[in-house]
Amino acid sequence: MHHPHTDEPNKVLTHLLFFNQQWSVDWGGCLRILKDSHPESAFEDILPLSDSSVAIARSDNSWHTITPLTCPASECRLALRVAFFRSDRLADFRETQLAA
Repeated sequence: MHHPHTDEPNKVLTHLLFFNQQWSVDWGGCLRILKDSHPESAFEDILPLSDSSVAIARSDNSWHTITPLTCPASECRLALRVAFFRSDRLADFRETQLAA
């Protein structure tokens, strides 16, 4: 489960692309845009459907999370996350990724 968070300071933008042709809200796995750091402060839930794409600009107030995934084992949540980083901090990011 993801906890409410804002993205790390070196990230400028995250673009999420979804690829599911069908998805039930009962299955969870929604991108939840929050009003603040509390998981119940939902502004909007976005189903991971192929007609949806979301860009999140990083700020200290860009709170978001993923709702708990409860879909049947036969279903997969299909998403692609593309992250854009500040170039002056990219060297720090590479070192962190290589050390992991």
